[in-house]
Amino acid sequence: MTNKLQRVITGKDDQRLMNCAEPLLWELHAETDETVNLGVLSEDRVIYLKVIESAQPLRRVAEVNSTDPFYNTALGRGIVSQLPMEEREAIVQRANLVPRTDKTVADKQRLREILDAARRDGFAYEQDESDMGVTCLGVPVFENNRVVAAMSVSVPTVRMDDKRYAIIVDLLKSAATRLSDMLSMKTHG
Repeated sequence: MTNKLQRVITGKDDQRLMNCAEPLLWELHAETDETVNLGVLSEDRVIYLKVIESAQPLRRVAEVNSTDPFYNTALGRGIVSQLPMEEREAIVQRANLVPRTDKTVADKQRLREILDAARRDGFAYEQDESDMGVTCLGVPVFENNRVVAAMSVSVPTVRMDDKRYAIIVDLLKSAATRLSDMLSMKTHG
């Protein structure tokens, strides 16, 4: 694990990350009325640091401090896509791609293509790969140009269309840019 990622997931910096992220996560939650998540990478798993659940009866529920494999989550894909290529490839090589649903990508070459697209587009998504009926969009968060976390919005697929997809991606990118700016300023100040 890289020093930067190790530093982010070892307590004090988790709290700093959450303190900076919390108002932005609540803002995203208010704007989308959907479940909003903040996660970091530990080995090949995403740890959920903060989860703000949608009040709507149909929603995806994740617990704080629970983990999911990186490869079938938008959070994990968002983070791993932005790692230096040698780190990214090492994680992909080590990954045991166990399908969670019949839609989970279990082919390493296809996963590499998904990560390439996420790196290029600045966001990741998964639909029905962690849970059937759930679409999740995630964006990386940086500190001084190094990926340290990701933010995501989980939406029941029945409430997702192309227009809403684009709106949520824009909201996520804006929030992640603001968070990245705050984290980078705090390390310089």
